[in-house]
Amino acid sequence: MRVPQRGDRDALARLFTTRGGWLAARGLAAETVHPAVAAQPEALGSVQGNWLLWEDKALIGYIDLWPLTLGVGWTPQERAERALTVLNLYTHPAHRQDKPSRIMLWWALDYACGQEFACVRLLTDQDRLARYFIHELGWEHRRTISWPRRRHLLARRAEAMPGLKALVSTVQGSADPCPALGGDV
Repeated sequence: MRVPQRGDRDALARLFTTRGGWLAARGLAAETVHPAVAAQPEALGSVQGNWLLWEDKALIGYIDLWPLTLGVGWTPQERAERALTVLNLYTHPAHRQDKPSRIMLWWALDYACGQEFACVRLLTDQDRLARYFIHELGWEHRRTISWPRRRHLLARRAEAMPGLKALVSTVQGSADPCPALGGDV
């Protein structure tokens, strides 16, 4: 796992395009990618918490991890906790069998624990994904809201993930991609 760099633009564009085509071919809505992410990924690494999962020289995943809690749907007590929020998670369809989303979410829980965050949160508008996160990955369903469409709010306590470092290494040396911004969005 590492933050985006200048040379990652083409690999990110291919990841987003391939993922979008794969979803469309299955009648699923393609995720919206913020244009700045595809246009200038290296500028975002130290600001927003963008991380890339590489295997050898292939980009197989992207996670957008913010050090804040969205204000909509979370209780005041939940918003007061120091938490990371997964805003986006993209994986390359050719690597589905390797479950890169699972690996990136384990990494996020481990990273959050090491940075002394209480938990990691995420939202999804897909029932199938919510069930996967809850039943397969152990996330807690906090509630479902309508904002602006129906979304499931999920959370999981930050925790060290023993053995993860045998699967994934984190490249250090970049600015901290999760600065302590605090507050709500």
